[in-house]
Amino acid sequence: MNDFRVALTFDAEHPSRRQCPPGIAEQILLALHAHEAKATFFVQGRWATAYPDVARAIARAGHVIGNHSHSHAPMPDLSDRGMSVDIEEAESSIRRVTGADPRPWFRCPFGAGADDPRVLAVLAASGY
Repeated sequence: MNDFRVALTFDAEHPSRRQCPPGIAEQILLALHAHEAKATFFVQGRWATAYPDVARAIARAGHVIGNHSHSHAPMPDLSDRGMSVDIEEAESSIRRVTGADPRPWFRCPFGAGADDPRVLAVLAASGY
């Protein structure tokens, strides 16, 4: 018999983005709970601050929490200092709200910069 594994990841983004309507994170949590499944949630710092009860529920349920930036700006569009500030602000918000350390998990907004040496260097310097 094969031992298949699947990694479920979700981006917890601000509901101003049409593909992330209010209430969807709660529905995902309920579905995961019903199937006794765990996932990784990449959380925006501003989302954690706007929806602290949901962010805490993700952590309480034992899901992994990663950093998905604070403002969801494409990382290559930011200066090195701008990236560092955005990453640190998100990490601070996520830690304050959930008690979870999102390191070493980081997902670049829009996937932009995931293979950019400059972005990767800033992430590495930030512990990601």
